[in-house]
Amino acid sequence: MEVSLTDYPEDALDPDLIGEAVAEIALRAEEPDDVEVVLAGDFVRAVRDRIPGEQGRDDYTVDRLFGVAAARTLQLADGRTSVVVNGNLLLPGAMPRSDLLRLCAHEGLHVATYQRGETASDIRSRHGIRGMSNRQLKQFDSSDPLAHPGSGA
Repeated sequence: MEVSLTDYPEDALDPDLIGEAVAEIALRAEEPDDVEVVLAGDFVRAVRDRIPGEQGRDDYTVDRLFGVAAARTLQLADGRTSVVVNGNLLLPGAMPRSDLLRLCAHEGLHVATYQRGETASDIRSRHGIRGMSNRQLKQFDSSDPLAHPGSGA
């Protein structure tokens, strides 16, 4: 597993915490040697740099329906998988250690999914889990009272 630190001085982050975070990802990866972990000071730029092709690259933002992205797992053009983590989360006191490790474990599951050639939809279908993608949620018009059962409309 390749680990890199971008836009930070080498001594800015806790090396023990970095080791624990990377271990959470490696533990879940099918092929850890085919994974790069990037701890990025400029998270958006690091993600955009890794989005294959040009389409949509400049549109990437951290804004999500229910918050902001803190990490992103991507399949690279060469077949490897990249996990980009907002390096600011590894600064002392930025977030509880357990939350950061949970985030990295979550990204590790994305790595495993990609490396097995699966999608989140494949996993939901296999386990009978109903769900909506972020794209579907964004298309959902929350201003429509008929779209909300029990809303009285």
